[in-house]
Amino acid sequence: MTEDQYLGNLYQRFPVTIEKGLGSHVWDTDNNEYIDCMGGYGVALVGHRNERVVNAIKSQIDKVITVHSSFYSKTREEFLQTLIDIAPSGLSQVHLNNSGAESIEAAIKFARKFTGKKKMVAMKGSYHGKSMGALSLTFNPKYREPFQPLVEEVLFSPYGDVDALQNVVDKDTAFVILEPIQGESGIHVPPEGFLREVRKICDENDSLLIFDEIQSGLGRTGSMWASEHWKTVPDIMCLAKGIAGGVPMGVTLVRPDILAVMKKGEHSSTFGGNPLACAAATATLQALTQDGLVENAKNMGKNS
Repeated sequence: MTEDQYLGNLYQRFPVTIEKGLGSHVWDTDNNEYIDCMGGYGVALVGHRNERVVNAIKSQIDKVITVHSSFYSKTREEFLQTLIDIAPSGLSQVHLNNSGAESIEAAIKFARKFTGKKKMVAMKGSYHGKSMGALSLTFNPKYREPFQPLVEEVLFSPYGDVDALQNVVDKDTAFVILEPIQGESGIHVPPEGFLREVRKICDENDSLLIFDEIQSGLGRTGSMWASEHWKTVPDIMCLAKGIAGGVPMGVTLVRPDILAVMKKGEHSSTFGGNPLACAAATATLQALTQDGLVENAKNMGKNS
């Protein structure tokens, strides 16, 4: 295919050319129908061509597509309010970007600036992205080794092991980052009480707790956030993938006192918070909260 000529070999390609999608189904150029079990690696959260999302995008295109965050936008304001209404308690400020990796990169900078510390702790089996900072927190050697040296002072602790975590987190630790339910390394659910113990360890060492809910969040587990199942609130939370119904968007939710240490210009995103993505994201959150999708996920989980 011509795409291979231009895109190189960065992706494992399947010999199918997708032409259109609707709900959980896609069709190729020969009109063969498939059930989409991949969903763009978790992006098609509310299905392909969700009516709310499509209508929001069409409406926004007729107004304006891009407005930098140097200027105000009613569309952005509506999304932010919709997001904060469902965000974990205390996470009331937001950095808008374009992907999961960008969301993680922002979290790293915010946490290190706020704490004044450099040491970072992630979990064995973790996946947080492939940009250099996010890759430094990703465990799999096949992703890491070709690009060494990565960001220094990163330690990995076994997921679910409280005693091991206590041995690596200390007063020099800026943050602990984890996926409440691990994804890329296998669907690993934490032992009961583990997230609460991580929260306690972070508090005892004046370290921040970052949850990567890029894949586990937004209703997939029958609760808006996977971490809600264990009643644990982080200091920073990273979102992306399906939050805008297929339009690129990343979100870093932050405690206000953490974001307050950042000076103007110390971190920014050219496309972050553009009205097109914000309109799609508002519609996606409305689909989740008003169309019963989270409750449906909960019921399907009970019946599986």
